[in-house]
Amino acid sequence: MNYLNCFPEGEPQGSPFLVSKKCPPLTQWSIYYNLIKRPLLHNLISFERTVSFAWIFMLIMLRFLDIFFVIFHSAFILFNLFGWICQRTRKLNLITLALTGLSWFVLGIFYGIGYCPLTDWHWQVLDKLGAQSWSHSYIQYLIDRLFGIYIPAEVVDTVTLIAYFAALLISVYVNVLKRRRIPKK
Repeated sequence: MNYLNCFPEGEPQGSPFLVSKKCPPLTQWSIYYNLIKRPLLHNLISFERTVSFAWIFMLIMLRFLDIFFVIFHSAFILFNLFGWICQRTRKLNLITLALTGLSWFVLGIFYGIGYCPLTDWHWQVLDKLGAQSWSHSYIQYLIDRLFGIYIPAEVVDTVTLIAYFAALLISVYVNVLKRRRIPKK
């Protein structure tokens, strides 16, 4: 199917924001071609029904969300692991670790152990962008996407769980147990 003409011949013009169900999934090539290679003026004044403004806006927003989730989720993971180091962020680190644990193990009862809403939302964005497959876990996906390294799912899950519980124990120690030991003046 031609990525440039997602509408069958003879379909009424209708709204420029109409998106056809017959459009193929959005792929990296179609995004690249329609947003970069194809002249913008051709998109704006073309007499053939090609890419609508809504479709271009949707592509831009989905790409933005993809990048946002990679950055935000990575920062959240790093904060979970190392937020206990800075004394000002220790309480917040303990809260985020508790929320992560609740998500993994309480929401995990209903959605599968290790469930994370951020991961779920990012998978939905990737699905709309036409990503054919992604990794078993978000950590595995990040390692593959950022570094191009494939690590088996069992290894990634084991290291992730160990790192989470190590960060949780350290955070509980510096937030609760260490405070009890220091006498107040």
